[in-house]
This record gives sequence, structure tokens and C-alpha cells, in this order.
Amino acid sequence: VHGDLIEGAATGRYKHSFESSGGRHVEKEVLLDEQDAMWVRHRHRHISDVQQQLAAAFQAFVQASKVTGLSSKGKATDVRGMAEAVRQMPQYQDQMNKFSLHMGVASKLMDAYHREGLEGVIRTEQLLATGEHADGTKVAAKDVKRDVLRHLAQPLAPATKLRLLLLFVVCQGGAREGELEELVAAAGLHHREARAVQNLALLGIDVEKEKKGLFSKSKKKKRAGSTAEDSYELSRYVPALKAIVEEEIAGKLSVADFPFAKEAPSSNAASSS
Repeated sequence: VHGDLIEGAATGRYKHSFESSGGRHVEKEVLLDEQDAMWVRHRHRHISDVQQQLAAAFQAFVQASKVTGLSSKGKATDVRGMAEAVRQMPQYQDQMNKFSLHMGVASKLMDAYHREGLEGVIRTEQLLATGEHADGTKVAAKDVKRDVLRHLAQPLAPATKLRLLLLFVVCQGGAREGELEELVAAAGLHHREARAVQNLALLGIDVEKEKKGLFSKSKKKKRAGSTAEDSYELSRYVPALKAIVEEEIAGKLSVADFPFAKEAPSSNAASSS
């Protein structure tokens, strides 16, 4: 779930609008934190999974509460259906409001996703990050640069443009002479944002390109167990760090490859080498 797309979700203070059991429109600030079991369960999941699982959980709740007529009519799978359900089930209002809140968050995220035209941007980001199309064919440098320029010229949020520009520079190992200026001009970024691109050099990233082409660096093979996201074309890239963290959690991370910076805890003293 991308909380930065809707106001308040990233900070944990979200303004939730809903209809009360009496049919009144209500708006109040709610906390999305560790005390909210639904938020904890779904906050790091893919939005498509969140929508499906929330709908399934709500229908299961309706059936368990022996309420008839809601799931069969399809009313309870969106925010409006939640409001109707609350009116019909006042004795379960607290739990119903929880479902209404999180279905509302998911709905707003999808609205923002479509309203801000993010599908095309994300598709291009996947091409940059992986160097290949969803079918495995190699990406042509001129095609992906054309797509980047097209997105940068659109009325997207400055943060979205900056992220795309940073990704372009990182993935191709720097920009050719005059290329960075062309991209920044197309994006219409302010000096401060353009400076952020130059500051990539402070992280050890090449900002100026040598003679290598886009995606010229060999791609590392995917580590075992790191392809779970491949079922979603627009989020198929899996960072290498994911597999490293998973191995550490499982106690299988090589101490030889990743030595401790200080004395190893006794529980990890026998880690594989």
C-alpha cells in the first residue's frame, strides 16, 4: 500500500469520510498505527491483494454474523456498500467501521493511481529497473528514453518526475553529455530538485555517463525464492536486498559474505559461512 498517495496515510493520521448508521456524512481523523490490526496486516501488501483480501474478509464477517442479503447482492464490497451495511448492522458498528475505513483507504489509493496517470510511469520504471519487458525481451534504450521524456513532459507531481529521473540516471550508469539537462528541462523541475540528481554522486553513483549504453551492465540472476511478485507485471522487480533480508531472518545469511561489524551475538555465532 502506497500511503504517500493520499493525505495523512503516510503519517498515520488519516481523515476518514463515511456515512453514520443514521445516514449522516461524517469526517473524522483516525490513526493508522500498530494498534490497528487491519492496517498492520495489509500496509505492506500489493494494493490488488489488499482489495481482494478485504472484500473476502468482509464477506466472511457478514456470513459469520448470519446477516443475509448483503453478499449475494454485492453491496458490501465498496465504501457505499459498507455504509449501507453499517445501517443494517448497528450492533456490529465498530467492526463495520474498521472495514469501511480500510476499504476507503484502498479505494482512495486506486483513485489517486488512475487520476495521476501512474500506470504508464510505473510501467516505464519497471523497464528501467529490470532492463526487460514483462515477456523477457530486452528493452531498447531509445524506446525507454522516449517514454521517460514523454512522462516528464506530463503534468505529474514533481516528486514522481524526480523519482523517474533519478531511476533513469541510476539504471543507465549516468547521463550522457547534455542528456541530463534535456531531461530536467522536460520535467520542468526547480533548481533544488535538479540538484538532487547531481547529489547522487555523493552516494557513489555515476551521474555523468562514460561510453556504455543503457542497461550495459550485466544483470545479476535472481536469487532463489525472490520471484513472488512476478505475478504482477507492474511490480515484478525484486531488489537483491529482499533475498538478503529473507536469508538473515531465516538464519542462513553467510557470515563470510556479510560479516558482523562488531562481536556477533551468541545466537548468531553458528551462522553459516
